[in-house]
Amino acid sequence: MIPAFERMALDVRYLPLGGFISGFFGGLSGNQDAFRSLFLLKAGLSKEKFIATGIVLAAVVDVARLPVYAGDFLRSERSADWPLIGLVCLSAFLGAFLSARWLKKMEFGLMKKLVSALLLLVGAGLISGLF
Repeated sequence: MIPAFERMALDVRYLPLGGFISGFFGGLSGNQDAFRSLFLLKAGLSKEKFIATGIVLAAVVDVARLPVYAGDFLRSERSADWPLIGLVCLSAFLGAFLSARWLKKMEFGLMKKLVSALLLLVGAGLISGLF
């Protein structure tokens, strides 16, 4: 989206630093996926490796969170909003299904622009207090 930023590249040896920074600021703000995507976009990965890396890292983080959420849920004696949980699961599977079909057709440049636009949207939402 910004020409100077498009020419910028990140050597893969800096990925651990990117992981530390995205984890640290993600822990502060709760938006580590956005920070992680920023680093992975500039790491020279293929679109398949970019998506697979993001999915694996998100799954690892979510699996680590589940015991904490389960403990809080069981202690609070709240009831689950099963229709909402079902809708969220259904939308996640629908998104995965559609992206698997579209990934083969989409060029990586277009995907980078789409991810960059979504990162800007998240940033604007954080600045405005919407998120």
